[in-house]
Amino acid sequence: MTYLSINRPDGAWCSYLLKIPDQIKSLFRRGSYLFLAGFFFYLFIVPGNSQTGIPYYSNFRLPEGMSKQNRSLVQDSLGNLLFANNHGLLRFDGLHWEYMLQDVIPYTLSSDPQTGEIYLSTETGFGLLEETPKGDYAYHQLYEIEGNLDPAISISFQKEMVVFYSNQGIYKYYPVSETTEEVWPEANTLFAGYFLFRDQLYVNIKGKGIFLSKNNRLMSFPEGDLFDNVSILFYLETSENQCVLVTDNSLIYKFNGHNFNDFIPQDDE
Repeated sequence: MTYLSINRPDGAWCSYLLKIPDQIKSLFRRGSYLFLAGFFFYLFIVPGNSQTGIPYYSNFRLPEGMSKQNRSLVQDSLGNLLFANNHGLLRFDGLHWEYMLQDVIPYTLSSDPQTGEIYLSTETGFGLLEETPKGDYAYHQLYEIEGNLDPAISISFQKEMVVFYSNQGIYKYYPVSETTEEVWPEANTLFAGYFLFRDQLYVNIKGKGIFLSKNNRLMSFPEGDLFDNVSILFYLETSENQCVLVTDNSLIYKFNGHNFNDFIPQDDE
């Protein structure tokens, strides 16, 4: 079972308990608008996992006095749900809600699929969330963002690299060497999404298109200008040979490392 948090348009907050394949869980980290898109990928891209019937769901309401704004959620090693809440790190054990680390306001939470370590971004940088013997958590900052820059709003993993993304800057963190590489857009521009494929970072620059980040440089990429006026909402590696991109103009593209092609869903029936 997987929990999915949703901030409804009427301001009410609720959490749903759904049975969702592991392949699409990561699509729900960036907000409720990915819910339908996530199931779209489940139905048309992820093979062999189709189910019938209506998923079971439960509605959980936060106690009075707690902020109803949650930016992301993750599950710790004990099965607790951790929310990047507007007032701090919020934990739910299935019965009780409790604020943790109220001196740290997390913007994004994400768990490394290989190590299980929980990374988070804050207003001042990013770091690791460590469980203590007392049953609470400690924040270990790995990198401090200098200047008046926006916090990372997305975290992705690929082999020995952790990527923290914001529209103003991208940070590639390497846990083995404990080093961070900064990636900046061109002057007077902003990033408009990114994706990882075959251990490479591709960034979309607003008004410019897609570039390959390599050796501390941004290199222009063939057909990259197809994305100069759109933003990449999220991506999904469907195999070693293909990556799927979803953009804010309601289009879906396939990428094989060299070319971009329109993705057209096929009905198996």
